[in-house]
Amino acid sequence: MRRCTQALVKIAFATVVGMLSVLLAGFTDARAQNPFPAPIFPPPGFVIPPADQPCILGGNRLDLQCWIKNDPDAARVVTNEAALFQEALMAANSGTLDPFHAIETLGKLEIYDPNLSVNNNLACSFCHDPMTGFANGSSVLSVYTGGSNPGSVPITVAGAYPDNRIAKRNPQSYNYSPYFPPLQFNSTQGDFYDGNFWDARATGFRLHNPAAEQAQDPPLDTQEMANPDFACVVFKLSQSVYASFFEQVWGTGSLSGTCFQRTLPSCARPPQARSVRRRQ
Repeated sequence: MRRCTQALVKIAFATVVGMLSVLLAGFTDARAQNPFPAPIFPPPGFVIPPADQPCILGGNRLDLQCWIKNDPDAARVVTNEAALFQEALMAANSGTLDPFHAIETLGKLEIYDPNLSVNNNLACSFCHDPMTGFANGSSVLSVYTGGSNPGSVPITVAGAYPDNRIAKRNPQSYNYSPYFPPLQFNSTQGDFYDGNFWDARATGFRLHNPAAEQAQDPPLDTQEMANPDFACVVFKLSQSVYASFFEQVWGTGSLSGTCFQRTLPSCARPPQARSVRRRQ
């Protein structure tokens, strides 16, 4: 377990460096006179992509399984992340990287690797789209779910809504969040600042880096990547095509020297979904 913890800290650190490398409108007079206007849905000017038309349900709801299969933005993100993963893998295998760029490249491999989710179908970059500042990349999700993205696990109960586990908030952009310092109280402002996640719960207290602590959360979140435990994340890394590169970066035995009590079948079973009040 100690080896797993050490490996996870290294994983989080590499992911943060990878994030670093890739890098309200005011109220109108009418709004001031009517502070609670009737919502206009869908928003004026928004056009539902034809491929998503069958996914729109009554009551302004969205069939998430239909969206995953049909949405053009989702298809673009998956295609783009596959290309970026291969690009990073080529760099990892080139043998020309200095130590800094080796850690950076390892972070990219982890960000673009869907196999780090319980069902091998959800990379970090699926929700943090590089083409949109590493935030939500789907216009349909922005309108129908507030930007929240579906996770790795489908919901197969007949008639259930939603029909896929879904994150609780619009994903925070990677562009600036890796630079946030640890959570601190500003006595002049009389309020807390910094930390990571929208609610700043990744304080930086444990790892002295809020972004590193943030990187440890989605792999186990039951609504997102939904791995059963941290050992499964490390086990999946040990089975990845870049496992030897991981050990090149962090030292021989950093993965291969770990004794896994988990096996691939047990790591393929997502934990039961739970309600968590504090999310991204």
